[in-house]
Parts: sequence; C-alpha cells; structure tokens
Amino acid sequence: MRIRTKFIMVNVTIIAAAIAGITAICLFEFNGELRKQAINSQESRLRTFWSLLRQKGSDIRLSNGKLMIGNYIINGDYTLPDQLKDLCGGTATIFMGDVRVSTNVLKEDGSRAIGTRLQGPAYDALFKKGQPYRGEADILGVPYFAAYDPIKDARGETIGVLYVGVRQGDFLASYNKLKYLVMGISIALICLAGFVNRLIIFRLFVPLNRMRDVLLVARNEGDLSQRLDYLKQDEV
Repeated sequence: MRIRTKFIMVNVTIIAAAIAGITAICLFEFNGELRKQAINSQESRLRTFWSLLRQKGSDIRLSNGKLMIGNYIINGDYTLPDQLKDLCGGTATIFMGDVRVSTNVLKEDGSRAIGTRLQGPAYDALFKKGQPYRGEADILGVPYFAAYDPIKDARGETIGVLYVGVRQGDFLASYNKLKYLVMGISIALICLAGFVNRLIIFRLFVPLNRMRDVLLVARNEGDLSQRLDYLKQDEV
C-alpha cells in the first residue's frame, strides 16, 4: 500500500471517529433532555385532569362497585379522558383500584381498554409504596411517557388511579427525524473529508513522485543530467 493511501486512510479514520463521537454525544444528550421534557410535560396534563375531575365534585368514593365523585359515575363514562385529549392531546385513564374504568387508551382492535389492569413499576409505586409514579411505562405492550396519581377516599385509602401519558413514538418522532438527518450529514461530511484529503495529499506527494521518477531514470538509464526544481522551504 502506498504511503499516500495510508495517509488518506489515517486522516479519514480520525475525522470519521471525531464526527461519529460528536454526533453520538449530541444525540444522546438531546434524547435524554427530550425524555425529561416528555415526563415533565405530563405534570401539567395531570393537573388539568385533576381539575376536570374535581369539577364533578369533591367526594370521591366507591359505591355499589362503582367509582363515583359526587353524583357522577365514572365507570363506563369517557367524557373526562376525551376532554383532556381535546385540551392537551395524549391519553388519559381513570382506574377503579387497578382496573381501567374510563379511558381513551385503545387496544389493537381499536376498542377502549376498559377492564384491563395496571401493571409494572407504576402499580408497585401506587399500590405497594403508596406513591405517585412519574416515568416510562409499558401500556398494553406500547411504551409511554406517563404520570400516575393515586385517587384516595375520605379515609385516605387508595381506591383508584389517575393517569395521563403520551406514546414515546409520537413524542420522539421529531427526534428520530433529526437523528437520521444528523447521521446523513455526518456521512456526507466524512465523504467530503475523504475527497478533500485525497486531493490535498495527492498534491503534497507530487514533488516526491517527481523525485522518484528522476531517481528511477538515473538508476535505470544512468542519466544524471535531470534536475529537481523545488523552491519551497519544507521537508522535501
């Protein structure tokens, strides 16, 4: 392999590693910040959901196997989750215990996920530790950014859960577009760097190639009359 080819390969490798490293770090930081914003944005949506719920009354209780607030029966009524979706987008659910009784979360067949149960870290936080949950959640096999608050009765017992969330795929769609755009730009920069390196290094090697040609003539033909005209003050 010629020295100039090695120079080109080394330079392009260094540039490619630098661009790839910077790109990866930037995308990683941007992804982390976007996820934080996604989780934090659920706080305002959850406050809005609580506000809609409290407009129905203040006395939340279980009565005859139904979750009620004032005279409003929550079970099977989708008004509140749909109102929140109209106001803020995303999904919303009211649980009676750990069972969805009012929701706009849809199953694969397009029907509402009534009767399905809360699972995973959110269940553990709410029913085992008695704490709200903020973070990522798997809902019917789909990853969401979610926020859950316990619904407590007058005695302070957890009788249900209020949930809001947004699909990760929907929230990160802009990030995915940016990721592919940045990767495309990075590849284009690496290709451009390779072309520029090749052009510059080939020009740098012109006097060395000329020297080689003259020395070959001197060796093979014994012609010592040729001269090397090179006026630059450098290593050559």
